Amino acid sequence: MENSSFNSSVNPTLKKLPIPPAASEVVRASKRTLYVFDFDGTLAELKDHAEDVRFDPEVKSQIQLISQKVPVLICSGRGVAGLKFFFTECPHLEFIGNHGAEWEVSGSEGLGREFKRLTPPAWSEWYARAVPPIREAAQIHGGDFEDKGGSITIHFRNSGADFWREKRAWLESLGGNYGHTVQVMSGICSWNLIPEGFSKGVTLGRYVMKYGYERVVYFGDEPTDETVFANKELPLIGVRVGEGPTSAHYRLPDVNAVHQWVAELARAVAED
Repeated sequence: MENSSFNSSVNPTLKKLPIPPAASEVVRASKRTLYVFDFDGTLAELKDHAEDVRFDPEVKSQIQLISQKVPVLICSGRGVAGLKFFFTECPHLEFIGNHGAEWEVSGSEGLGREFKRLTPPAWSEWYARAVPPIREAAQIHGGDFEDKGGSITIHFRNSGADFWREKRAWLESLGGNYGHTVQVMSGICSWNLIPEGFSKGVTLGRYVMKYGYERVVYFGDEPTDETVFANKELPLIGVRVGEGPTSAHYRLPDVNAVHQWVAELARAVAED
C-alpha cells in the first residue's frame, strides 16, 4: 500500500472512485491502525425512523471479534447510549457519539472506561429557548424531531421535505441568536444541530492524536462524514458508502459491501 494514497488531494465532486484496499492488506500494512465506522447508512441500513433501524447479528459478532484484536471505534451522530444498544457484549468497542459531544473510551493508560459528555453549558440555554419553535414547526409542517441530548436531528425523508429543505438559514439564525452556540450540518434529508466547534472530523483528529494511531480506516455515508474525509491531518483511508460528492479516497456501493469488508477484516485479524 503506497503512502501516496493517504491525504492526497481529491476532487470532492469525483464520482468514480476505487474500492478500498483489501482488509488483509490493511492489516499487514500497520499494527497501529484504527478502524472507524459510522453506524446508520454504513453498518446498518437507513430507515425512515431511527427507532426502526435493525443491525445484522452476524455483523455484530464480527465487530466483536475484530475489536478483541485491533482498535475499533464507532463514530456517529447517535448518542453513545443509543449506539451501545446495538453493540451489547462488545466490551472492547469504543464510541464517539453526538458528532463528538460524547465519548466512551478507554481510560488513561488503558485503565477502565471513561464516559465524557462535552456539551458546553451554553447548549442547555440554547435548547431551552430555540427548541420549542423548531419542535412546533415539525408538528405543523412535518418532519421527525430526534433529540439525542448532545445534538438534535430533524429528519425529512418521511415528511416535511418541502418545508425543511429550505430552512437552513432559519435554523442558523436560531443558533446565532444565542451566541453562535449551535452549528447546522446537513445530512441525508436531514439537518443536524450540533454544538459549535464539534464535528466527526475534529473529534477524530483529537482521538487519533491522543492515542497515537499511524493510520485510520473510516467508513461513512453522508455529509457529516465528509468532515473526516476532508481532514488532511488524518493518516486516512476514507471510504464513502453510496453515491454523492465526496473527499474520500475510496467508495463502496452500499451497506452490504461494508458488511463484506467487515467479514474480510474479521478473517484477516483472526489469521494474523
